[in-house]
Amino acid sequence: MLVDRTSATVSLGSKVERAKHHIEDLQAAINAFSDPYSVIAKIDPQTSELVYYLESFKPIPDTIPLICGDAIHNLMSALDHLAYRVVMIDTNGCPPKEFGIYFPIGDSAKHYESRRGRKVEGARPETLAAFDALKPYKGGNDLLWALHRLDNIDKHRLVLTITGQFQGINIVRLFDRQFEMLPKDSRPNFGTRVFDSPRIKIMEAGMELFRDRCGAKFDPKLEFGFGIAFNEPEVVKGKSVLETLHQLQNLVENIISAFGCKHGILLDKSP
Repeated sequence: MLVDRTSATVSLGSKVERAKHHIEDLQAAINAFSDPYSVIAKIDPQTSELVYYLESFKPIPDTIPLICGDAIHNLMSALDHLAYRVVMIDTNGCPPKEFGIYFPIGDSAKHYESRRGRKVEGARPETLAAFDALKPYKGGNDLLWALHRLDNIDKHRLVLTITGQFQGINIVRLFDRQFEMLPKDSRPNFGTRVFDSPRIKIMEAGMELFRDRCGAKFDPKLEFGFGIAFNEPEVVKGKSVLETLHQLQNLVENIISAFGCKHGILLDKSP
């Protein structure tokens, strides 16, 4: 006999809140990863420019990919709970397969269509249409597909692959040094940190970071921006883990909100 869970307290918000805590922990872990790189400079014999190179980059702490995996799993789990809740409502608490309900996501539109019915068996046609409208497959909603794939990788293969990300040079320093000969109270204030955000690159020892003018001397105050990025080539490569996780969190909350309007489901944050 199936347990009637149609009136149970919805825990979707608890899953999302747990993911938020993991994202906060991730931010703290990244902040603690201080002075992760060393830089050297050499004169280019052909142009006489002073070229800055990445000499080394510290190994990323194991805690960072582990926290990423925990955040992703909680977000995917929230969607699976949503699918379960919706099917329970649609079937008055008597779904054909209570323990076979998952949020339907496919590797392509065709793959999604072939699996959708089995994932949410018992759902009403209007509920299926709501799932379809999300285009939850690669080539439709790539962010939603990435959430699904990253969760599968972390659960069934290895911890997620995380790498360093070069984010550019602090151009404020380049402006400031043009006025170093002036008294401090006469210098223009350009702020503190503005990175030039070039085409973001995966970190590699020996990579070129910046070309200074001919005859320039090594500037120890030059600051380079480095971040932490996903390095899963078939899913997400070279994108900031924090930025991606915030996007995934917003996506999940929006989906829950949209289904909540149709099915009267609340984003209850209580345990």
